[in-house]
Parts: sequence; structure tokens; C-alpha cells
Amino acid sequence: MLTEARRIGGKPGTGLSVRTADLTLGRLRAVLELGIRRQVLTTNVAQYVKVPRAARKEALRKKKERKPWNEDEVKTFLTH
Repeated sequence: MLTEARRIGGKPGTGLSVRTADLTLGRLRAVLELGIRRQVLTTNVAQYVKVPRAARKEALRKKKERKPWNEDEVKTFLTH
């Protein structure tokens, strides 16, 4: 999911963010848990699935590399 799951909104075949993967896994876990409570399922196969630690570290590194625009860049953006 982190490397090839994108279908819309960006270049197809590129990865999704760690946050998107977390939210998707959370929703999947919740649905499977509901299936268990309703006695449709016997086990939650997504219970122990986690986003890899390396992917989390890479996302954090990329986030720290971001820099806000300076005043000239903001003015250029606003004039277009």
C-alpha cells in the first residue's frame, strides 16, 4: 500500500502516505471488529498489522526537510 496503491490523485502506481495507510488500516480493523461482534467473522486478520517502522521514519525525515516559503515566494504566488 505504501509503494503502489495510488489509483487517483497523483501519479498512478506511486505510494500513499503513512497517515493514509494508518487511517485505512484503522478503518479495516474497525470493520473486521464489527464483523466479529456480529458473529459473521471469527478472527480479525488485521489486528496485528502495522505500518513498517522504516516507512514511518522516512515520512518523518521528509516532513522535517520541508521549508516554508519566504516573503518573495508568497508574493509571487499571490500575484498569479
